Amino acid sequence: GNLSQEKKDQIQWAAACYLSITPATQMLLLTKKDLILYRLGSDSSMDGDKIEEGVNAALDQLRQSKGGRIALPDSHPAVVALGLSKARTVVLQRITEESCWVMSSSDQLLARFTPSDLKWLGQLAKYVT
Repeated sequence: GNLSQEKKDQIQWAAACYLSITPATQMLLLTKKDLILYRLGSDSSMDGDKIEEGVNAALDQLRQSKGGRIALPDSHPAVVALGLSKARTVVLQRITEESCWVMSSSDQLLARFTPSDLKWLGQLAKYVT
C-alpha cells in the first residue's frame, strides 16, 4: 500500500512486540484494498487465488461481531484460504470496517493467552489506525 514510513514502522513494531511477549506465532494485517498488507511470523502456505476470498471472509465475520474480536475455527473460510489451518488458535481483531489483525498460534490453545494479551491486541488495533 501507499503507507508513510512512520505508519510502516508502527505496524512492524506492533506485530513484533505482540509476537515477542505472547504465545502468538504469526501476525497478519488484512485490508480490503491491499489484502495482506503486512505479515510477520511463521510461514504458512496460502493459495494465492483464494487470498481475496479469505480476507473478505475475515472482514465479513468481524462485521457480525459486536465486540470486534473473535476466535475462528480451523474450518472457517478465512482460516483455510489464508493457510492457517494448522494453527491451534486464530483470532481476528477489528481495526476498521475494512481492516483487521489476524493473530495465530501454532502451539498454544486460546486459553494460554491471558486476558491482557487479548486486550492488548485491541490496543494495537487502535495504535495502527
